[in-house]
Amino acid sequence: MKRVLTLTLLMIFSFSFAQRTERSQEKILYRDYLANDLKIKMAAKHKSLFVYTQKLDSVVDVPYQQYDSRTKEVFHYNSNGFNDLMIKFLWSTNLNQYSENSKYEYVHDIKGNITEEIFYELVDPDGMTPHWKYERTYNQNDQLLTEVKSTFQYFGNKEWLNEYRKEYTYDNQGNLLEDLHFEWDQNTNQWLKMFKTEYTYNTEGYDIKHITYNWDQTAQLWNKNKKYEYKYTSNGSVEEFVLYTWDKSAMSWENQQKIEYSYTANGDISKMETNFWDKSADQWDLRSESLYAYNAEGNLTEVRTNGSLFGPGTWRLVNRYVYEYNNIDISEVILPHFYDCIYGFAKQILVREKYYFGQTLTNDKSLYYSGISSLAVDEHNRKKFTIFPNPVGEMLHIKTDAPLKQVEVFSILGERVKKVKYPEKAINMEDISRGIYLIRIRSEEGVAVIKMIKL
Repeated sequence: MKRVLTLTLLMIFSFSFAQRTERSQEKILYRDYLANDLKIKMAAKHKSLFVYTQKLDSVVDVPYQQYDSRTKEVFHYNSNGFNDLMIKFLWSTNLNQYSENSKYEYVHDIKGNITEEIFYELVDPDGMTPHWKYERTYNQNDQLLTEVKSTFQYFGNKEWLNEYRKEYTYDNQGNLLEDLHFEWDQNTNQWLKMFKTEYTYNTEGYDIKHITYNWDQTAQLWNKNKKYEYKYTSNGSVEEFVLYTWDKSAMSWENQQKIEYSYTANGDISKMETNFWDKSADQWDLRSESLYAYNAEGNLTEVRTNGSLFGPGTWRLVNRYVYEYNNIDISEVILPHFYDCIYGFAKQILVREKYYFGQTLTNDKSLYYSGISSLAVDEHNRKKFTIFPNPVGEMLHIKTDAPLKQVEVFSILGERVKKVKYPEKAINMEDISRGIYLIRIRSEEGVAVIKMIKL
């Protein structure tokens, strides 16, 4: 499915919540990393073959301001390598230590899609209290079908109350055609239509137009609201984005914002220019430009944004992001789903992000990793073995010409959960819980590692 884009064209490297749905060594175009509501709901999918050696444990953000508001985010992963908990700590100057402030809990299905997300905040004197939650369903292609947000009623009955609901519709090619937004009416206890977005694609499957509508409850009809149009380069990267708003009196679309992108010879973004429509002058007014720099390994090292955000004639450096990396390949790293986006321009893992407002350093963010067990994969040997069925419920069959010496089953984090010496070519997997595993097979012909899904 060609990924759809949304209005929110944010600086993706400031840890926005867009994420990559699949990690690989092939080139990923910039358009895949623009902020996208749909990708927010998807967990980062693992590679077809796993050789993970690192996982992101925590992120510490130190603001350089007059007051100390340091934060630390700590991540926990389940046995499938999916981030199931994130705890946020705030620095206490009085105690001279970090104190737990909030947390996010994530429930995944067997494929890694997030089916439930709950946010908790520290509320005195009750401690960590639920604040809101999302419940999501997916189709067989792992595309989001529904999302329901509820808020926790802390006072009174202490119950979850519906807030809004989203429904997504796709065509036979997997392209998103429409998303509908409903809000819960507590008076009538029913969902009321609020707004919707319709998507249009070109013959190559690229998303070229969105139109949003607001629902008129009185007239019972949809009214046009905004339109987003996209143009692409020959290799599929976004070249231009234009936002329009609907003028009811003129019954026509009016220009609002335009963003233009330039790329290097390697296909990496080099410049992004943001324009706003000057209605009196009947022309586009350039307000800001972001310039991107890379190191020899192809990692994004700096983003500088210049702008005239303070009026005509005030073009100046607005902000700057600086990124530092170590020499570990990003394909070896397990990440929380909402941090996976920071590797859109990275060949190695990010260890530090600095943010400057103008020339002044305001935030210094450090990322900390730890090593995990790794299983090496021999592609040549892997072709000598076949396992079926996969996913497996009870009995796993192994097809190979040579006698088996040993079969081991490992979690994604490298923990061995089963070992069978000199097994038959059918192994009972009933004693293994649902999840994603690596199965290491030894025979007289060699050793192979294959991904296995246990139902």
